[in-house]
Formats: sequence, C-alpha cells, structure tokens
Amino acid sequence: MQIRKIHTCAAFLIIVLSAVNFCSAVQKVAIYGIDDDPRVTFAIGDIKQALQENNYTIVKTGENVRIIFAIFEAGMGPQSFRIRREGTNTIRIVGGDSLGAMYGGLELAEMVSLGSSLKDVQEKARKPYIFRRGLKFNIPFDGRAPSYDDTGTAAQKNIPVMWEFDFWQEFLDTLARNRYNVLTLWTTHPYPGLVKLDKYPDIGYDDVCVIKETVSMKTDRHFDNLDIYDASHFKLVKKISLDE
Repeated sequence: MQIRKIHTCAAFLIIVLSAVNFCSAVQKVAIYGIDDDPRVTFAIGDIKQALQENNYTIVKTGENVRIIFAIFEAGMGPQSFRIRREGTNTIRIVGGDSLGAMYGGLELAEMVSLGSSLKDVQEKARKPYIFRRGLKFNIPFDGRAPSYDDTGTAAQKNIPVMWEFDFWQEFLDTLARNRYNVLTLWTTHPYPGLVKLDKYPDIGYDDVCVIKETVSMKTDRHFDNLDIYDASHFKLVKKISLDE
C-alpha cells in the first residue's frame, strides 16, 4: 500500500513538474515594436494586457516567444496587415503602413483575449474593403450651443461629460479597437463659445451650462422658443473661461 502511495505521489509530481515546464516554456514574451510609432505602441499596450491576463510575463531579454512588428512588404496596401509565424517561437506582424501594423497588433490581442495561446495563433492576412470607416456624433457641446436635438434629458446630462478628457480618451481608443478611423462632430456653430469681440462684449459666454429642468421645452428641436442669452434658463455645470 505504501509503495502504491509513493508511486502515486511520484506520478503526481511528474505531472506537476511537466506542467511547470510547459508553462515556463511559453510564459515569457518579448515584444519588439517600431520606434516612435504611437499607433503600434497603442496596439502593444493591448497585447501586453491580454498576455498578462492569460498568465504570460512580458520581458525584454531571455524570452521564449518573440512578437515582432514591421511595416510594409511588396503587394501590401494601406491599413493591411499580415500575422505570420516564423518557427515555433516568433510571431511577426507586418503592416502595409502604420495603421495596418496597429490593426494587426489589435487582432493578435483579441485572439489572446478570446483564449488562443501564442502557440495556437494562426497566420492571417487582412486588408480593408472600405478605407474610411466612421461615426457621426451629434455632440451636446453646451446648453447654449445645442446639436440637432439636445432638448432631451440624455443630451443635457451628457453635456458635462463632453468636457472630460477621460471620456474622449476611452471613446477614441474604443473606436480604434473597433477599426473605425473617422469621427465627425456635429453641432450648431458654437461661435459664441469660441470668439471674443471687443465691439460686442456680450456675444461670447464663459463656462458650460445646461438647460434647467424647470424650463418648459416645446417640441421645436432647434430651440427657437428659448432665449439662449437669458441666464435664468440655464444651470452652470463647469466653470471655465472663454479663453480657457
């Protein structure tokens, strides 16, 4: 009985050691980007996060696996990329241009996030069918500079968010991750919030305001029934000068 226990323990130890050796064989990864390329740097950030969430360790030297970025090969067009395997320990991401390299990096990050280990990553080549992919954003800039229909609660509550840097960083990063590369911002001309004229000192305004909940809004979506220069109609949500 004791011999059987010893054999069982030895077998268990061998399995554990084998698992440790397997993990150590794939756990260390070095990533070689492209100097001073912010798009590739952005993609590398997503790759690192995906790898770390799946128990890989990012190293600079002594790596077991290498991920290498490069730009342009003959026959590649703008925004295109190829993910290639070179031997068992190297993955090369080649972009037709800087954007293509970024998209290839984001593609690899998604593969890892969805459960693919680096040894299982399949080669892939992609190029866009539509080169400009974008969104039209009706931006609620200020209660006194409305977009096309900012009479609703959602737009009024989102006006302060439009002035938060963190919102725009997360929003633009999300667009990039979803392969959008165009963003158009739509509003009525925010002239009074941009220009200061000595001859007409009251034309411009400071701060950021929303319409007070107590103000009665009719169905006209262009605010024809609202005097935007009547301060009693608005509530201050952000203190900021016109110069700022």
